Amino acid sequence: MKKGTRMKEEHSSNKIKIFILFVIIVAIICAVIYVFINKKEQENVGYQDNGKGPTISYYNEKDIRTNVENGQVFTKYIKIVYDKGTAYIKKENTKDSKFEAYDGAELNDGTYTIRVDDEQAKVSSKRTFTIDTIPPTIKGIKNGGEYNSAKIIKFEDASDVGVARLTKINDDGSEGEEINLLNNDEFKRSNTYTVNKSGVYELKAEDKNGNAIMPIRFKVTI
Repeated sequence: MKKGTRMKEEHSSNKIKIFILFVIIVAIICAVIYVFINKKEQENVGYQDNGKGPTISYYNEKDIRTNVENGQVFTKYIKIVYDKGTAYIKKENTKDSKFEAYDGAELNDGTYTIRVDDEQAKVSSKRTFTIDTIPPTIKGIKNGGEYNSAKIIKFEDASDVGVARLTKINDDGSEGEEINLLNNDEFKRSNTYTVNKSGVYELKAEDKNGNAIMPIRFKVTI
């Protein structure tokens, strides 16, 4: 075999080897990219609500995931759910408020901050949220009450009232005139409303989070 022919064959063989190596490298890079993208997609998929509590909310891939969002308000007692790490809970606006290990107990009314540290304690995630199940407190009247003079209805914390309607009940039991107390001048000035006409009335109210009182029906005779 001539020397020139042999060199051409070696050159062609080297080209094939380089091409095969290039294909292998591209395949490895594609595999790495696929795994990375698939992992991100899995991390960004949230849990579905199973009816036992709030849905787990997913943030970015570096964030620890919990079932509460910062600033969220719940109108029922809840348990904290988190996907990894160790959780610590602190009840705000209380004496000697500090973080303590969360034992999985159901939380009642109040404002809380939950902190979750990952296994290496390198990532910490905090959420502050509120549980409010308490409807407005009404003073001056009670359900079934009968009064022989004008009655003053007072809301203990009128600033948190979202709905307040007083309805006069007709003799046949149907609903008559309705007064939206939030638009009433007396209520705006003093957080009170004076019932100074005889009749049967029903008060319905709820706070801004939707916690409603049981309707209060009472009678005034003047």
